[in-house]
Amino acid sequence: MGIVTNTNRKNSPALLYLFFFTVLLGCATSEYITIDCPASLAGKVITELTWECHSNGSSTCTETRSDCFYCDPFGYKRVLSNKYDENGDLTTGYGGWDCSSKCSTSPGSSGTQSTKINKQTRC
Repeated sequence: MGIVTNTNRKNSPALLYLFFFTVLLGCATSEYITIDCPASLAGKVITELTWECHSNGSSTCTETRSDCFYCDPFGYKRVLSNKYDENGDLTTGYGGWDCSSKCSTSPGSSGTQSTKINKQTRC
């Protein structure tokens, strides 16, 4: 008994390109990191906004989302970042937030905006 193959099947290169583009886009726009979920994060989704103002007036704005909503011992952290030039124009954007206004008055500063609990459940 031999292996049966279907030689009439045609593969579409367009679908293959679409698949690889989708994978690359997902990898290029954000970073997912697996994290341990301590008791203080269990059942929560938390967003933290940070900024770094460079001496030339440019800025880097980062949004970090920690997700331990499902009460598992592990969750994920997603890091999104935007970079702005000295004029406040977006140069590289990966879905972060706009902190350029913080840097227009305080070049060389950095900080963390208040942490927000997006949603919470009881574990």
